[in-house]
Amino acid sequence: MNETKKYLVIKAIDQGKKTKNRACVELNLSERQINRLLLAYQQEGKEVYFSRKTKALVIKAFDGDIYLNIADKIYHTKELLVHELYSKNFEPEQKKKDASISLHKPIRGNSHLSNNIFIKIKRIMKSLLGRSLILLIYKYNLFLAKWEAFP
Repeated sequence: MNETKKYLVIKAIDQGKKTKNRACVELNLSERQINRLLLAYQQEGKEVYFSRKTKALVIKAFDGDIYLNIADKIYHTKELLVHELYSKNFEPEQKKKDASISLHKPIRGNSHLSNNIFIKIKRIMKSLLGRSLILLIYKYNLFLAKWEAFP
């Protein structure tokens, strides 16, 4: 995607000339990605605005700092920790979901099956279980008959 077009659209959102929904359609990005790009633009301006798969050279210093060399410019960055679910620098504050609102799973499982299909499967399983139980009892009786006949 054209980086200049992305920059101009994000700049227009910041100036209030475009809405985020319109930017999503124009850039074919999600609203979350638009928010991330807008936040980076508002905090640091154009110089920090990079998209995914930008070619960069990662430099790890001896003191633990991480630097990026992009287009012969050096940028100081930090590594996202494993326990952080999102970057505070690039994404707005995440809202926690209300525990009182939850989606309940269907009682019978197999939510993609209709009740009629579920009932039919249940009947088939019962009949198979009954048949296998009858066969097991029959074989057990044969075994007992042979055992008793054995002197």
